Amino acid sequence: MQVNEVKIIPFKGIDLGNRFFQLGNTMEQIIAKYGEAAKVTEDSILKITSEYRDACTLEYKNNKLVSIICSKHLNPIFDNLNLFEPENIKKLKEEYDCIDGKAYITFPTLGISIGGMSKKRIPEGKVVIVFVKEEIDTYEFFANED
Repeated sequence: MQVNEVKIIPFKGIDLGNRFFQLGNTMEQIIAKYGEAAKVTEDSILKITSEYRDACTLEYKNNKLVSIICSKHLNPIFDNLNLFEPENIKKLKEEYDCIDGKAYITFPTLGISIGGMSKKRIPEGKVVIVFVKEEIDTYEFFANED
């Protein structure tokens, strides 16, 4: 794997080569394995705690890791395809059901949402979000909302 390459494993997590962030883990499990995060924030309205690590944002609900946001500084790879390359997104759309929103493309059967690679740009530039099955409705709504 290249230095900034992230392997996406649907509904499981992401593999950075030297670190594996597993969906469903608690914040304590992640801290025990990898140490304290660079930054932690709380959203009391949405009841989400976010940790910032390795150009990723790990989001927890009820102390369980429910989604991982990979920033534009990484190369998110799924099935040997870089998800920040338009031709690869086109290939995924041909093979998997998706919700193609204005700013986000969500693949519910993969637990992957890609932002900033559609018609409408997003403030972050581009992101790939990997999420747990329990969050499918959230990301389907997210894609349809914009």
